[in-house]
Amino acid sequence: MESLFLEAQKIPFSDKVLLDRDPLLDLIDQIRVSVPEDISKAQDVLLSLDGLMSKAEEEAGRIIREAEAELEARLRETDIMREAELRSESTIAAAQQDSERIIRDAEKAGQRIREQADRYCLDLLKKLESNLSSQLSTVKGGIKTIEADFTMAKNGASKDSEED
Repeated sequence: MESLFLEAQKIPFSDKVLLDRDPLLDLIDQIRVSVPEDISKAQDVLLSLDGLMSKAEEEAGRIIREAEAELEARLRETDIMREAELRSESTIAAAQQDSERIIRDAEKAGQRIREQADRYCLDLLKKLESNLSSQLSTVKGGIKTIEADFTMAKNGASKDSEED
C-alpha cells in the first residue's frame, strides 16, 4: 500500500495524489483475504491462551487445595500431638502421685508390722524370762536340796568315821 502511494501521481499545488484504481482494489482484496485468516489465527491463539489460562488456574486451585489440606492435616497432627503430650503428662503425674501414695502406704504398713513384730518379740522374751526364772528357781531349789543332802551325808559319814 505504501508503494502505491509513493508511486502515485501528485496533484499540483496540493498534498493529494491520484491512485490507480485496479492495483488499489487488488490490494484491498488481498487484505480482505488475509485479514480473516490472521484474525482466525489470532482467535485460535487467544482460545489456546484461554485454555492454558484455565488449565493454569485449575492447577493453581488444585495446588492451593492440596496445600490447604496438608496444612490442615499438619495442624490436626499438631493438635493431636499436643493433646497426647498433655494426656501423657497427666498420666505421668497421676502415676507419680499413685507411686508416692503406694510408697507412703507401704512405709506405714512396714512400720506397723515392725511395731507388731517388736511387741511379739517383747512378749515372747518376757514369757521366756518368766519361764527361765521359774526354771532357775527350780534349779536353785534342786541345788540347795542336793547341797543339803550332800552336807548331811558328809556330816553323817564323818560321824560314822569318828565312831569307828
